[in-house]
Amino acid sequence: MRTLFVKLFVWFWIASTVSGMISFILAVTVTPDFHTKEKIEPIPQALLLYGRTAAATLERSGEIPTLLPGAAPAEKWQPYLFAGDGTPLSATTPEELRNQMRRFVKSGAEGDRTSDRSKIMAVRVLSPSGKGYIAAMETPAATPRQRFRHFPFPPDMLFRVGVSIIIGGLSCYILARWFTSPLRLLRSAAKKLAEGDLTARVPLNIIGDRNDEIVELGREFNQMAERIESLIMAQRQLVRDVSHELRSPLARLNVALGLARREAGAATLSALDRIELEGERLNFLIGDLLTLSTLEGGGDTLAKAPFSLCELAKEVTADADFEAASLNRQVLMISCRPTELVGNRELLRRALENIVRNAVRYTKEGSNVELSLGRDASGQGLLRVRDHGPGVPDSALADIFRPFYRVAADRDRHSGGAGIGLAIAERTVRLSGGTILARNAPGGGLEIEMTLPLT
Repeated sequence: MRTLFVKLFVWFWIASTVSGMISFILAVTVTPDFHTKEKIEPIPQALLLYGRTAAATLERSGEIPTLLPGAAPAEKWQPYLFAGDGTPLSATTPEELRNQMRRFVKSGAEGDRTSDRSKIMAVRVLSPSGKGYIAAMETPAATPRQRFRHFPFPPDMLFRVGVSIIIGGLSCYILARWFTSPLRLLRSAAKKLAEGDLTARVPLNIIGDRNDEIVELGREFNQMAERIESLIMAQRQLVRDVSHELRSPLARLNVALGLARREAGAATLSALDRIELEGERLNFLIGDLLTLSTLEGGGDTLAKAPFSLCELAKEVTADADFEAASLNRQVLMISCRPTELVGNRELLRRALENIVRNAVRYTKEGSNVELSLGRDASGQGLLRVRDHGPGVPDSALADIFRPFYRVAADRDRHSGGAGIGLAIAERTVRLSGGTILARNAPGGGLEIEMTLPLT
């Protein structure tokens, strides 16, 4: 039971079912059991009346009535008249009843009637002439209510309980769904916002008529999302504006640098070379910032087309291997399964170049950077880049994809770069519909794994 909906539904259902069953049991068991009195108590009275009437009729006309007064023939409650000593006065008297009556007379039972535990019901009566008789009958068969005296529930109890459980379940389902529907909308909006959709909002027009704490939470979420969107958009605009503004003085700096080279002597050429190198780095940094700003904006306007990921990986491997040769390192393509995907080829090439160059920078001298391209269990493209360097602390594996992040604070730009390359790679892969992660490889080194959806 992970979700709030399931928890509310189950607990509401259990609570309603238990409370309903307790109420039902109390209603059945606490109510006085009148069914026995209603069915049994009137019988001795009717038998007494039958005995007096039958004795009077016998002495008057010699005939004996065969039914209890007020009893229907279908009930088959047959009374019989006996003499005071237990002699049957009717030829149709059952043998079992005769035997029972003999035992009744021999036992000298006290009182005018048998006990409730006897198998017969007998009542002593007097005729109008004062002669004693006995009216008797077999005990009536137990009614369904009497048969279940120790289980005082109706025969259709299971059906009633089942219907109650089903109705309670439907009611609790509707109630739980009504409670949790705004939370599902809020969860969906939060998920979209976390995935980078800054326009995600909770549709208050759907739940606004409730006017409770959940609706207030939705309004506050929308206010928070609007504030986050405005701040991020302002930050992106600032990065774009600053990057564009830096391009103009940088271009003028390059022009001035060219003029200075014409008039400079040999002693100042090294300083000018240094200025040119830093200017190029600044130019690359500005380009990366503009690219990162474009990717942060969602990249919806980026052109996408189908291309071969295997050919792209081979191209990047060849270029990186040529550059790594001067550092006594190699970049090798271990495997390259033919794969096709739809995306922006140039951006994905830059992303892969950033990852491979970063691996070349940190792998040990004389070691290799290894690339492999295949497919995972779900059929998506799986691209791995592994170096044989010092690796990254486990606590920093998720942070290396943040802009301007460096694992160690004392790393300079020459060893660690500006910290934008992996951020560009992460956003490019995400915009392509894939995922990227980093982990320390067994035996040392860092491995970056990219999963990309194929066509």
